[in-house]
Amino acid sequence: MKVYNEVNAIDKKSKPVALKKGESATYRLLGVKINSKDPSKTKVPCSQNVPNRDRIWDENKSEFVDIAMIASIGSEGPAYRTLWFEQQNLGTIVLQGGAVRDAEAYEYMELCNYNASNPKRDETIAPLFYRVDLKKESDSRRKGRSTKRQALNLAAEMGAADVRNFVAMMGWPEDQDLVVLRDKVEEYAESHPEEFVRRSKNKQN
Repeated sequence: MKVYNEVNAIDKKSKPVALKKGESATYRLLGVKINSKDPSKTKVPCSQNVPNRDRIWDENKSEFVDIAMIASIGSEGPAYRTLWFEQQNLGTIVLQGGAVRDAEAYEYMELCNYNASNPKRDETIAPLFYRVDLKKESDSRRKGRSTKRQALNLAAEMGAADVRNFVAMMGWPEDQDLVVLRDKVEEYAESHPEEFVRRSKNKQN
């Protein structure tokens, strides 16, 4: 980040590890509801700008330091840069390593109190966004799909007696054709896979 007077005069040890060329950091506005099956249906509450000035505690200097996204410094002082979480970008901002402007924005985004992923943030300030852990999200989605497959397989392997016992356990109307009951069981397995697997295991035990 560009230093102006005491603004952005943070200790070098307090700076985040810079992104390397080819690396990127993705930030997402809080409140965004991702639709992984159809990204176009992702719900973004609104477009939101990131406040371009903040005050943080610098542990290495043992004092508060003002930080800002300074775009340039002229004869009349600094001009500030503003980043936006836009609906058209699904409420995300992606910063690339190797780009100067992105590198400066990255430092600010990592250090500011508006970042819910910042472990050193001032918790009295309401967070606006968080850094996306792409690997963690991918692992979570893969786990979800695996659980759903397991649930659907368990439902498909149920015999007639198992289907009727499950329906009775759920308290659903039992006086229906087996095909209708099986459809209800499979639908439940698809919409509540973890609960279905848990109930199935409890029944076996």
